[in-house]
Amino acid sequence: MNNKKVGKNVKKLIKENNISIEYVAQKIRIKTQKLENKIKGEEEFTAKEIVDLINLFEISSKQCSKIFFP
Repeated sequence: MNNKKVGKNVKKLIKENNISIEYVAQKIRIKTQKLENKIKGEEEFTAKEIVDLINLFEISSKQCSKIFFP
């Protein structure tokens, strides 16, 4: 997984949905700083976090592959 590309894609989703990083972190049950590190590409999203993001943003399977597996 390309951490930086995935982080950039998640950041774009957050921006497009006009919600805060803090809100997303709360919804996927991680600390805001941890999410920021993942968005920067410093850490990898776990499978559970990806599933939580898919549910939060109601991402289709086609979008999922583009966002999380570029």
